[in-house]
Amino acid sequence: LFETPATRPQALAQYAEIAKRHPDDRLAPDAEYLAAFTALDLGELDQAVEYGQAFLKGRNGHSLEPDVRYIVAEGLLRSKQYAAADAAY
Repeated sequence: LFETPATRPQALAQYAEIAKRHPDDRLAPDAEYLAAFTALDLGELDQAVEYGQAFLKGRNGHSLEPDVRYIVAEGLLRSKQYAAADAAY
């Protein structure tokens, strides 16, 4: 998937759809991570947290886990959910 700043919202939808339709594919963790990261980048904070938490629910120990934990915590912080962000960091 090729993403540019202009196509980032469409890319977000595609990353999320790939992860949803193919949860057991070897690339599903990457799609979940990219959905969370792209949502955070776009300021879609609730979606960033949601996609990040979905990743963390089923991908314990994955190499992207530390990055996704950061995305979740940052999304919570930017949403002014300070206690939850503190716990997530």
